[in-house]
Amino acid sequence: MTKPAGGMNTSANGHANPTSGWMLQAARVRDAYTALHADFCAWNPSPAFRDIFRTAVLDDLRRRLGEQPIVRVLDIGCGHGTWAEELAGAVELAERRIEYLGIDLAPSRIEAARQRFARRTNFRFETADADAFDPPHRYDLLLAIEVLVHVPAQRHRDWLHRWHDWLRPGGYVVIIDKDRYSRHALRLRLDRFNLRYLPGFLRRKRPLFPEHFAPLMQTLCYPSFAYLARIADEAGFHVHLIRHRQAFRALTLERRRPERRCIVH
Repeated sequence: MTKPAGGMNTSANGHANPTSGWMLQAARVRDAYTALHADFCAWNPSPAFRDIFRTAVLDDLRRRLGEQPIVRVLDIGCGHGTWAEELAGAVELAERRIEYLGIDLAPSRIEAARQRFARRTNFRFETADADAFDPPHRYDLLLAIEVLVHVPAQRHRDWLHRWHDWLRPGGYVVIIDKDRYSRHALRLRLDRFNLRYLPGFLRRKRPLFPEHFAPLMQTLCYPSFAYLARIADEAGFHVHLIRHRQAFRALTLERRRPERRCIVH
């Protein structure tokens, strides 16, 4: 029997081993995106996707640029630099005050991003697994755009705790994805069932993804935003509102600032 994408291996004593389970999932994700390199080079976000990014990310970024000299941004799963381009274009006059680092599992995507930003020295890209990443410093803004869709829910708590530690006090995480209980996620589950069990003439005529995206489809498991909000609070974040744009959801998490203690003499 084939294990579901993102499932956990068990150790010799029978206990679940989430780390090895993620390593297998990460390899599937990397290989799927590598195989679809040309497709994603030609990809452009939908108007709804761009709109929720601008609302959830750029407004806060502009505010920070008005308050501090340098804003450090970490983009997890940066791909070909699509959202880095959006950042650079939106704050063109202040671009040199952004220190951006994008990381991704797929070397081919990182190479494409480096070529795209060859003349912008303050935008850097590295091949890295976020599960093992050791950030060089703390960040003001951390982006996770269609990232947790590839991460098993068992790992979400651990990842949010890591992200909390990667931020400066008052820093933000912005998560943009589709919700586990959305109509889109339901359609994906139906498409996967059809692709696996039904002959071609019985399948839906308008699937979400072309058939050659099947390996990528097997890695998708959309997150529950209600669950993310709950465990983010436990991890030390202040949870801001969840925004909606058609199928997309955006959750903004602020690392709580340490409480000031009054010393009475």
